[in-house]
This record gives sequence, C-alpha cells and structure tokens, in this order.
Amino acid sequence: MADDQVAGLEGLNLNNDGNQAEPPADPAEPPADPAEPPADPVQPPADPPEPPADPVQPPADPVQPQVEPVQQLAAAVHLDLLLQDNALRDIIRGALKYLSNTQNIFWRGQNLQVPYNEYRYQAAYMFLYFPALCHSVKIGLNLFHVNRDCWFENNHLEGINVCSIGGGPGTDVLGFCRYLKDLLRRDNDNRNVVLNATIIDKYCEWKTSWDAVVSKNPDEAHNINMGEYIGYDINIRPTQNVLDSVADAKVILLIKFVSAVIGNRRQNAEADNRRLQIFEANMRELLSNARLGSLMVYGDNSRGDFAEVFKGIATAAGFESVTQRPVLVNRKIPVDAELNKLDKIYTYYHQKKINMSFMLWKKNNTVVRKKQK
Repeated sequence: MADDQVAGLEGLNLNNDGNQAEPPADPAEPPADPAEPPADPVQPPADPPEPPADPVQPPADPVQPQVEPVQQLAAAVHLDLLLQDNALRDIIRGALKYLSNTQNIFWRGQNLQVPYNEYRYQAAYMFLYFPALCHSVKIGLNLFHVNRDCWFENNHLEGINVCSIGGGPGTDVLGFCRYLKDLLRRDNDNRNVVLNATIIDKYCEWKTSWDAVVSKNPDEAHNINMGEYIGYDINIRPTQNVLDSVADAKVILLIKFVSAVIGNRRQNAEADNRRLQIFEANMRELLSNARLGSLMVYGDNSRGDFAEVFKGIATAAGFESVTQRPVLVNRKIPVDAELNKLDKIYTYYHQKKINMSFMLWKKNNTVVRKKQK
C-alpha cells in the first residue's frame, strides 16, 4: 500500500502500540430483524436509530439532486482501499457487526456505547448510515415547503452560520447544503450558497471523516466552511464555547440526536428517567441561548416518543413550531451499484430506507434561564 494511502488510514486499525486493534467483544445478538434485500448477508434494521448514548449524528453524503455519488463517498472513508487489503477489510467487518448489533437491540431497550473516536467505527458508520441520513435531511427539508426567504436574509446567500448538535461527520450540514442548492436551482439562481458550520459532538475526532469527504469532493469546500469541531457531552452542563456556538447560529440542526442520547427507555425506569431529566435540562439551557429569529431543524425516528420529548424542550427554550405537525419521511434512498457491491463484499447491507419525522422551529421568545441545582 502506498505511503499516502497508509497516511490516510492512520488510526483506523491500530492500537497505541502500533499493532492491529481487535474489535470489542460482540454483544449477544438478538434474533435477526426481517432482512430487506436478499438472502445470505446480515442486514441492520431498515430504519436504525443513531447509536445510543452518543450524541452523534451520523451523519454527510455528497448527494446530487437525484442520485447519491457514493463512489466518492466510499473513497472518502477509505473503503476503496480497504477492499484491497483483507486484514483491514476484516477489521471493518468486525466494526460493522458491532454497529449492526447496537441497532438490532436498540428497540429491546438496551443501549450500547460506540467508540466513534476510533476510525474503524467511523468507517463502518459512513458505509452503513451516511448516505441514507444525508439523503433524509434533504428530503425532510423539501417537505417543509417553505420559500427561500425563510433561510436567506435579504436574499444574502453567503455566510449563513449553521450549528449542528451531535453532527458526527457532518451529515446534516451537507444534507442541508444540498437542499439549499436544489432550492436555488428551482428558482434558476446559479449563485453559490456558503455555510459557516460548527459541529458540536461528543467525539470531535469525527473531523477526520469530514476532512476525507471534502478532500474527495472538492466542490463541497466552496459551499461549506467547516469551522471548529467542539467536543461536548450533553450529559454535562453546556460550556461557554458551546453556548456561544448556538447563539451565533442562524440555523441549528439536530438530526437523530434525541434518540442517540436518551435511547429506547425500557431497561431501567429510574436510571432512564434520570438520564432524560439531565438531557432535558441541558438542552433547555443550550437552546435558550439561541438568538431570536434563528431556525431549528429536528429530525429523528418516527417510531418512539422522541418528537414529543423534543417538543417540550423546544417550547420551554422559546421556540415555536413552523410546521403544524411533524413531517413524515418514509421512502427508499436511490440505488447505487457501488454501495451494492460493498454490501456483498462486507456481507452487511447499508441502510436503504428512511423512516423519520421532521419539524421546523423558530426562536420567537426570549427565555430567562434558571440555574440548575
């Protein structure tokens, strides 16, 4: 393997002493969910939530208006290199199995941590969920049916500040950018959109995946100025730099963040309720800091009570709903031969169906934040 390829894979498969790191022990695997595509390969559920307990979003795919160019996507996360190296391929396959298991048992009330600071899990995530989640953001925003004045102040397209909470490798930022570009194309406006983006995530190591996406898709560098990746765990009080990032944003994105943090609350009622209370308190403080007139896009699993939980948080933080009710997205993503080939090589299927609900909110009220005890 060439030196520049090895450099691109740094951290993906090595532990601290330079040896190949074994994937963690696989948790007991529950009965398989009905497979969507054919036969032998194992498939994650059709609509997997974000990995529980990590405020990460999975996730940014450079989509064209109709078709996902996942050949570039695969290159961005080095899967094209992995196909040529059996040792690396086996490591990624182990990570794919672990991620699939976390989704399979999610709805049974068990929440597993995924160490996304390790690049093998980032690579697995980018293959399994990245295309579908980026596509879902673009589709969900289109279904709001709002005009361009909602997003562009005085028809000004450059320098829109975006803050993605739990944004992982930039999925929602990229999906949002693609949506805006499609919106302008429909109006025969060929000007460039420029987003100034900040991502707040438990694992700021996700920036490696974002940098890889941009390096393989240089056009995106003209549309998205990715600023700071801020490492922050929502289970603790927001720090000042986190509050400032939210306050500076014209648009706040929260895609598959609520389900990722609070999980499917079935296992331990007392512990689940305590975790939910901490999440609600910290999110209220965080979103109360948003500026008047800012917009917030929520998207998460349509199954479960995640939308109801978020409604309470958003309302308490001074936001009002622009959409009268959640917009449902239930459809398959465009088929791509390159991803289908990877399905067969890895014997795991990438997510091919979206089943999410979206809401659009606007900050209309100031909120005096109460001190947490």
